[in-house]
Amino acid sequence: MRALRRFPDDPGRGANSRFDTLSGGLGGNSGPPAPGKRPERQLQAPHTSGKTDRMTLRIRLARAGARKRPHYRIVVADSRAPRDGRFVERVGAYDPLRGKDDPQRVTFKDERIAYWLGEGARPSDRVARLLGAAGLAPPPPQRNNPIKGRPGAKARERLEAAQAAEE
Repeated sequence: MRALRRFPDDPGRGANSRFDTLSGGLGGNSGPPAPGKRPERQLQAPHTSGKTDRMTLRIRLARAGARKRPHYRIVVADSRAPRDGRFVERVGAYDPLRGKDDPQRVTFKDERIAYWLGEGARPSDRVARLLGAAGLAPPPPQRNNPIKGRPGAKARERLEAAQAAEE
């Protein structure tokens, strides 16, 4: 054990000063903690910037399944969380490989969806379409892109050939 350094000539450097080697060199009377006890921690107040700490919740799809065999969980998550990362609650599942008429293609926990929508969670575009089809939320507005819906060049040729054959 080190010897206790004392400077009796200097009144600012007594046994309990910051130069006391037994107190860890940090000053005060703290000294080492008693055997078997942890030193007490000072809890600090969390930093607040004046903004509300309310999370922006989204109801969205989190991908699961294997490569080329997608399966999605419908989750309520903070919008800043990764797609397949942390989520608040799992509220359903979506299996795009099943037929459109299969009842197991989309499953929901109806009461939890209603609860989170009431709490202000916003569904993603795809989940909004799934909820609208299931009748759990109003369907999103139909999008109108007439250029995108126009048949391609080969399809137009086939249509013209079919019309010419009929005439």
